[in-house]
Amino acid sequence: MPVDSKAEDHTAYSHFDVDSSSVLREADECRAPAPGAGAPATGRSYWLGRIWVCQLAGKEFYIGPHWYCSILMLVFILGVGTFHCSSVAALGSFQLAGGLAVTGLSLI
Repeated sequence: MPVDSKAEDHTAYSHFDVDSSSVLREADECRAPAPGAGAPATGRSYWLGRIWVCQLAGKEFYIGPHWYCSILMLVFILGVGTFHCSSVAALGSFQLAGGLAVTGLSLI
């Protein structure tokens, strides 16, 4: 199938036009400070594409567009781990310790 050369050049992940001058301005805003320029202010946040970058206590935290899936996975792991530990508690302490260890290691 031939490609239309007049088609808009957008990607699914960008909200701006590829030829826009705002692309360069946004890229400059997201760069790390030059060496010796000092650390950015604590609590500063900015967007890096679709990733939200928060700076708290001198560390950067990256929050992606599908953050809610992490919460769903956490709930699922805790649910399965709790069910397993409650069902094997009568079988002995070795089974319970194993279930607690596996559930705990899955949360890391």
